[in-house]
Amino acid sequence: MKHIKNKSLFESPIPKPPLSDDELQDMKDICLELEDKGYSIWWLNSNHHMMIRKDTNNHDQFERYASFLYGDVEEVVSRLKDYIGNKIANITIVIDSKCYDIKKFNYDLSDTHIKGVSIWFNNI
Repeated sequence: MKHIKNKSLFESPIPKPPLSDDELQDMKDICLELEDKGYSIWWLNSNHHMMIRKDTNNHDQFERYASFLYGDVEEVVSRLKDYIGNKIANITIVIDSKCYDIKKFNYDLSDTHIKGVSIWFNNI
């Protein structure tokens, strides 16, 4: 019995953040131009996920976010992809309250009306 270790049933390792502090700050800097144009940038799940939304200043939960063209944020999303590279696990767009993987579209999304962009990061 001397070889048995005490271990809590609810003990779990703390996940390593996918982005360094410098990478996170650089990404926030890249997104500043969107914030200047009225977009909200949310960092969720210990910075494992970010969202880009456009506020309407309406506090009704169903009317809170405005629809916008993907083309309005496409350049920033592209710069984030170029900067962070293989640490991006997935990019989805929100259309009519449903999330779609951006890789599944085989046409230009610039003129597509969306309600948000989500970017998920890998722990590498």
